[in-house]
Amino acid sequence: MRKVNIGEGCRKYRVCTDIIHIPSTQINNNIIIELANSFTHYYLYSKGENLGVEFVSREINNLQLYYFTDEDIPIEEFISRLKKTENEYWDLSKIEKKALTDKSDNNITFFY
Repeated sequence: MRKVNIGEGCRKYRVCTDIIHIPSTQINNNIIIELANSFTHYYLYSKGENLGVEFVSREINNLQLYYFTDEDIPIEEFISRLKKTENEYWDLSKIEKKALTDKSDNNITFFY
């Protein structure tokens, strides 16, 4: 495994979360990776602040990642913003069925 050393002067990693361990399977591994990347895009476009994600390990049964920003803020503020934005992000999935359906069709599908 290659290791990357991040110097003190690197603004990209100014503030980082601890490494997050996410149990996964071969079935949901790619979905978890996509959700983590999607969250960084949502954070950027909803807050106007930079957020990145680095995957430390992509093993089939365990993903390890951390989020980072180049914003000059205390880690406590960064974590608070992540938690608030995470709640907003998951609230997106609570779209009412009525808003997604045609008046003549009550069946929803995203696959065909």
